[in-house]
Amino acid sequence: MVKPYYGFTNDVVFGWVMDNKEFCMYLIQIIIPELKIKDIECVNRQHDVSTPDASRDVRLDILVKDTEDRLYDIEMQVAKEQDLGARMRYYQSKIDSYALRKGKSFHELKESYVIFLCDFDPFGFGKLRYSFSNYEDELGKECKLNDKSQRIIINSKGNNQKISKDLQALVDLMNGRPKKLNKHFDYAIKEIEKINASSEKRRTIMTFEEKLNEVRYEGMEKGIAVGERKGKADATVEAYFKLGQDRQAALSAVKKLNLISDQEAEELVNKVYGDN
Repeated sequence: MVKPYYGFTNDVVFGWVMDNKEFCMYLIQIIIPELKIKDIECVNRQHDVSTPDASRDVRLDILVKDTEDRLYDIEMQVAKEQDLGARMRYYQSKIDSYALRKGKSFHELKESYVIFLCDFDPFGFGKLRYSFSNYEDELGKECKLNDKSQRIIINSKGNNQKISKDLQALVDLMNGRPKKLNKHFDYAIKEIEKINASSEKRRTIMTFEEKLNEVRYEGMEKGIAVGERKGKADATVEAYFKLGQDRQAALSAVKKLNLISDQEAEELVNKVYGDN
């Protein structure tokens, strides 16, 4: 039986490879070359998803800040869903929530970037790099709403435009055709090979995928019995409970789905986790 190969676009592999600060900073830099990033630090380690028998925790999205306090949220997207814009809005809200912690004023908001790495073209225009800012509907770029936020999508199935060799190498890595361009991609290639060669890490990936499949199956079954939206919400909270995640993580996850009201979400979490 041929063992499945887990590439860079696998959620778990992505989290592990991006755990290297130097590679993470390099990836951001080649996606947003106009910025000069001196250093970064990870700020979302508390959002890790622990899995049974895991040698390391699994982080599904990467939230980092640089020395200028600019914030970056990076996520891998492999499922072509219709709510991509809403998902980006959610991650933007997460960035803002972090930036305004401990009573900070909105005047202190720094630049922020939500970056989705997609192995599909979400819009069908063939662009390899989509970039979104807020402009006035009629005046366009002549009138920009300077909210200091930008959303970027890297489409690995896009046409070869005038892009850097580095960005092309990232797209090749996403498409399973890695090239040894420099030390950064050498690291990524070797790390992915090590992950695939490790029975422990492969078991971690399979366990995590099994849990995700359980969520989907339970949601489908409960959707038939009690309504699709509530069924998916129930299954999500129960999955977080089984994975040993705290109630706040479960509450955040079910609210993110936008399937039930906030009050219903809180009641559901209390029901699964208990009132205390």
